[in-house]
Amino acid sequence: MQGALARPLGWGGVANLRLPAICIALAVLASAHPAQAARVYLEGTSYQLRRGLVEGSPDLITPHPPEWTPGPYCFEMAQPIGVKVVADPGENIGRWRVTGTHLFSWVFGDYWTLPAGAWRQPGEIEWLWFLPDCIDFVSLGGDVVIEKAVEPPPPEGESAGGAVVTDSFGKYSDIYVVLEAPKTPMSPAWASVLHHSCFWAAGEYASLGANHALTDALYAHGFYNGGEEAYTSDDTDSGETFHLKSFLAHPNCPWGQCNDFAGFLVCLSTSVGASEMKAQRTNVLSSPGFWYDTVKPAGSTIWREADWAYHQFALLSSSVWDGCISLYGYGVPKDWARDSTYQSRLVKHYNPPGTWLPTPSGGFTPLVTTNPLP
Repeated sequence: MQGALARPLGWGGVANLRLPAICIALAVLASAHPAQAARVYLEGTSYQLRRGLVEGSPDLITPHPPEWTPGPYCFEMAQPIGVKVVADPGENIGRWRVTGTHLFSWVFGDYWTLPAGAWRQPGEIEWLWFLPDCIDFVSLGGDVVIEKAVEPPPPEGESAGGAVVTDSFGKYSDIYVVLEAPKTPMSPAWASVLHHSCFWAAGEYASLGANHALTDALYAHGFYNGGEEAYTSDDTDSGETFHLKSFLAHPNCPWGQCNDFAGFLVCLSTSVGASEMKAQRTNVLSSPGFWYDTVKPAGSTIWREADWAYHQFALLSSSVWDGCISLYGYGVPKDWARDSTYQSRLVKHYNPPGTWLPTPSGGFTPLVTTNPLP
């Protein structure tokens, strides 16, 4: 790293010298210069993203590594972020500098503002400051000045001369700040999923806290539809396909049945790099099912008891995370031991000859797709 940064104890070590972030964002947009002939890249620990619109490479958010454009992009928390200017072919850049930067959180407000940096040569990195040390959704705004050396044709009878042209460009990027690299099936992570997970887990700085926050938020914002419709296909005892784009497009998202809630919680956790969660069912699909104890499904105001053919949840090791239900007297299942705590609180009795048989034995990773339901 060029010009290593010494990290302070808190964010207060950098003075807030500029206007509020929303004003900066407007100013940045207004000052954009269409004639720029150099690339301004963001440096740091970043991860490739998808938009979640179509399958394949056209869905990837490019360029990667990211340029200082609106994005969105994905960076790891607590890491330094920097800027680098690279000349386009045939462009003669003399030097460049960042004249001011501002990092703003859409959840917590201002993080830091920096004054102008030193003059740099093309290809050098200007390290700015550290990204927040927690999950967040931020916007990085600022201005770049580039000096370009040009050789104008000399007037008749005079020797050749030189001149310098200075261009100033306003820049901003939206950035999802995550714990670490997103994991399967969110690798690359979908921006449309991160827009949920980075808001719902904002401020969390460790996997356990993130999973707690995401499970509670899914239950608080979700609506269990009673099995009316599922966004899964190819369901077998070894896995399923989760039609995630269709699920996200529902006007009341998160809306679905237990398969969808479990699959979405897997996506939420893996998108911010928290855990390699999997999905699992209480029993095989051919089971006669079980009578569940008193629960209140997400979106409901009524406690109920009835029977289910099976119930699906998110699994981490042998612990259950379930944002679909709250159990009377116990709350939303978070980090509950699957074969003792969770089973005893959920299952009142199995319908003979049904039995508690978590399926498949190690759980499964849903295959996520942008394709519509068949």
